[in-house]
Amino acid sequence: MKELITILYGQEIEEFKSFTWKQKLAYIYFVVSFALFLLCACCNSIVAIIVALVNMLIALAVAFEHIPNFNKEDE
Repeated sequence: MKELITILYGQEIEEFKSFTWKQKLAYIYFVVSFALFLLCACCNSIVAIIVALVNMLIALAVAFEHIPNFNKEDE
């Protein structure tokens, strides 16, 4: 299983390991906020959706600020 994960996500894992602690924290915050937004997207509460959306936008702004090449495609 470890070999399969290394084959599929080896480059991303190496890139994540090269991040500083602030960059790692920003990346994890973005991933958790994205998961929270997806979980709240199917609920009926408009307040929960708005809170999750605002949190997602803040996480996106933090990711753009701290993670290098976050908004750029690999060439």
